[in-house]
Amino acid sequence: MMSIRAHFDGKVFVPDETVDVPVGAPLALRIEPVPSSAVINTDDLLSPVIVGLDPALSQAIASAPEL
Repeated sequence: MMSIRAHFDGKVFVPDETVDVPVGAPLALRIEPVPSSAVINTDDLLSPVIVGLDPALSQAIASAPEL
């Protein structure tokens, strides 16, 4: 038995991750709501951070990316 996270798009349940299940395989779903505090908004993780950066430091980072 496996457990996956999914969301309901109004018509079907859509997995939030890759699942290894054959197409057309019969399954039984147990619906368990997830508290909103447990849901991570990936848009927040991908938001750019804008900070002031010293031009000399910026140039040093660009020319030596291993820093």
